[in-house]
Amino acid sequence: MEWSEKPTIPNPHRTTILEGQWLQDLVDKYGDDYDRMMWDRDLNPMQHTAAQLKRKIRKWREAKV
Repeated sequence: MEWSEKPTIPNPHRTTILEGQWLQDLVDKYGDDYDRMMWDRDLNPMQHTAAQLKRKIRKWREAKV
């Protein structure tokens, strides 16, 4: 089997407990306003973009269910 024929195995990112608490704090304060989350330097010190935050929160919510 060649390299290109090998099946890929998905590697899902699991949200850590601290990351989950951080995302919960952002959602509690801003709801679904990702643009405002992006500009909050206290709760978003890594300065994630609105798209990154939206993706992280979507994955976190899917994992909670």
